[in-house]
Amino acid sequence: MRRSAAIVMSIVGALALAVGAVSPAVAGTKAPAHLVGHLDSLTYVSEFAGVVATGWVIDLNNPHSTDSMLRITKEAPEQPEHVVYQTPSSLPRPDVGKAYPAAGPNHGFSNDFGPTIAGTYRICVAVTAQGTKTLGNTDAAGYISLGCLSYTLPHAKLGGRVESLTTPTDPTGYGMVATGWISDNLHRSDDQVVGALSQRQDDGSYRKLAVIGGGDADLARPDIVASHPGLVGVKGFTMLSLITRAGTYRVCASVISSADPPPAPVDLGCTTATFAGMTRTIASSLSGTPILGATLAADPGTWSPAPSGVAYIWRRTTTTVSTFGSPVPRSVMHSTYPLGPGDVGHQIGVEAVVKARGTLGGDTWMPPAGIVRIPGVATTRVQAPDRFTESVAVSQRAFPDSTHGAPVVYVASGTAFPDALSAGPAAAHQGGSLLLTNAQSVPGSVTAEIRRLHPSKIVVVGGPASVSNAVAAKLASMAPTVRLSGADRYAVSRAVDRYAFPAGAAAAFVVTGLNYPDALSASGAAASVGAPVVMVKGTASRTDAATLGLLRSLHVGAITIAGGTASVSSGIAGSLGSGITVARAAGADRYAVSSAVNGLTFTTANTVYLATGLNFPDGLSGGALAGRAHGPLFLTNGTCVPQAVISSIAKLHAANVVILGGTGSMNAMLDDLYACDR
Repeated sequence: MRRSAAIVMSIVGALALAVGAVSPAVAGTKAPAHLVGHLDSLTYVSEFAGVVATGWVIDLNNPHSTDSMLRITKEAPEQPEHVVYQTPSSLPRPDVGKAYPAAGPNHGFSNDFGPTIAGTYRICVAVTAQGTKTLGNTDAAGYISLGCLSYTLPHAKLGGRVESLTTPTDPTGYGMVATGWISDNLHRSDDQVVGALSQRQDDGSYRKLAVIGGGDADLARPDIVASHPGLVGVKGFTMLSLITRAGTYRVCASVISSADPPPAPVDLGCTTATFAGMTRTIASSLSGTPILGATLAADPGTWSPAPSGVAYIWRRTTTTVSTFGSPVPRSVMHSTYPLGPGDVGHQIGVEAVVKARGTLGGDTWMPPAGIVRIPGVATTRVQAPDRFTESVAVSQRAFPDSTHGAPVVYVASGTAFPDALSAGPAAAHQGGSLLLTNAQSVPGSVTAEIRRLHPSKIVVVGGPASVSNAVAAKLASMAPTVRLSGADRYAVSRAVDRYAFPAGAAAAFVVTGLNYPDALSASGAAASVGAPVVMVKGTASRTDAATLGLLRSLHVGAITIAGGTASVSSGIAGSLGSGITVARAAGADRYAVSSAVNGLTFTTANTVYLATGLNFPDGLSGGALAGRAHGPLFLTNGTCVPQAVISSIAKLHAANVVILGGTGSMNAMLDDLYACDR
């Protein structure tokens, strides 16, 4: 029983005694307790339970009660002072029930004392009744003794032997297996067996090759139990070595106890065996084109003697990890391997394990044929040193011809996300670009890009706290400038939507304004279909009047909600207005939402855009670029591409994937569309 629980029980018992002491009238409502019982045994059970005290107690004047409180004191080698445990007495004891039929069978107690060390333990048990006087010879606290017992826990004593060295019984297993058994008087479960593997040399000496381990000794060995009846804690073990070269080998083993303090390792002896090997006469090979949807085929080559079985372990690897890599998540033991979304961006190799009966077997590694690609898809990257020049690089990608420029440029804060979330789709709808700025000054690269685009109008998104009047004045010196602002982020969003969609919009995307990931995914989708992004306070219980007014003024007939109910509540979804069709694109996380949003919007796309879902700047300006190109913007974790996105790229028949951001936010392996585990 845990000591924290013991302390609580001690407090409860003390309170009960205190109540009895100050309220004799209440205590007098019960007959005085007539307690009988016994401390029956003190035994060592296991390394976890340690020494366990068991016994029973009955109140003969209230035989069905199990409210008696036990006080157990322990003197132990690791804690010589007295330790008090409070333990209930309600465990099944049918033998006691037979002796006291009126009491019933449940008056036993058992208390374990946890992990222990060698030495002598003395346990004393006393009992009292709660809330009433106890008859008998009680001590000062009102307890009657049930007796004391002592138990001496010996030091760990190990035995055993290593018995045999054979080849695996599995027809496709290779290497050699050492088997044996140990005994442990303390029944510990995590004793460790280790072995030294040596190979015999021409001169008869043995050269040590490796240290091998079998982990825990946890196998049943009823044969040893039957043949050695005096032994306890008998367990079997195996140790595997993947040596495949023919020869004579010896394994000498020992066992290490986990007891405290641990004894010296115990020698289990040695065993020797001679094995034949296998020789590859024709090299192995891996064939197939490393593209999504293709199938790789492994040929293990020709071996002597002929294999009785072959197993194939397919492994994913990259240029940045070891040759063998990790096995694929699913068990693939066949000679062929179909390449799926999870393999894109990886290299796939295979290890073939061969076995002939009576031999050590052999294995061969067939290196990857190359990085797995999506057929017909090329990747490019738009990157810059910071978020402001990144927005410029995105703009230059969208508007490469400086002669024609852009009709309008939207400018929003690059240090906070709310104002720009609605600005990207608005800029794309009006055929323009979205650039990011500091609140107090316009970066030089942004100024140069605006001059290159020579727009007819500049739209500043947000109030002076987001984009200062000084910045607005600087922008106004380059082109006619209008500011769209409001009392909060939601008012700014509505102002942007009214300005950019004066003729209305058949559809709209509703997103939470409390976070950015869902809105980033919605920006490319919304811009592609000429729809505004409407921000709401997603945790509200219903749609606010101002948002309903905006939807009516735009004549919106269909709404896509980006995100689950944790992002945009079901109350908002159910109150967006009569006559409006509402669909929700939800998922387990921001990346699944991204796939769901684009899955509802796109059936084909020539270009797909990828941005990190762990920050907002790249996706803000990238949403306008994606919308202008009528392509989806998917979010990634910056390290790998979700398999759902891989599948979408293939399903959309995309020819290009544009990665938004440098390698600091979008790992270099994403250039190969390196797939996530799921």
